[in-house]
This record gives sequence, structure tokens and C-alpha cells, in this order.
Amino acid sequence: MKLSFNEIKDQDKFESLVCAYFDNLKTDKSAITQIRVQSAGADANDGWNMLVYIEMRDALRVSFNRTWVVRCLFHKK
Repeated sequence: MKLSFNEIKDQDKFESLVCAYFDNLKTDKSAITQIRVQSAGADANDGWNMLVYIEMRDALRVSFNRTWVVRCLFHKK
């Protein structure tokens, strides 16, 4: 699917797009077993932050967790 940047009008739509990207990372063939995305809200630099919690399994089926802080900046220019 192609997306034109002209379709993204504001930071809320951009943040939703980024959340959807992470939500779609979990597939039957990936090592990811669970993903949870939590918005952390706006920051002082006109950006939006989110926390991405990822649970994975390695080749030995051992579970481990990763937490990513994702910063979403949206500028019309």
C-alpha cells in the first residue's frame, strides 16, 4: 500500500499511522508474540512520543521484552 504524505494533515493522523505500523509488525512468521503501543502525548518540541512494548521469542522459545520510545515529529514543510 502506498501512502501520500499529502494525506496526512496533522500530528494526530501521523501518530495513528505510526501506531498502525507497529501494530502490524506481529505476523505468524515473526519472533514477535505481542505488541502494545501507548501514546505518551505531546512533548515540548511539537512532537508526539509513544512507548512500544514488544514481547519476542528467540530460537530456543525463550521470551524477552523490549521497550522502544518512538518520537513522532510532524511538520507541514
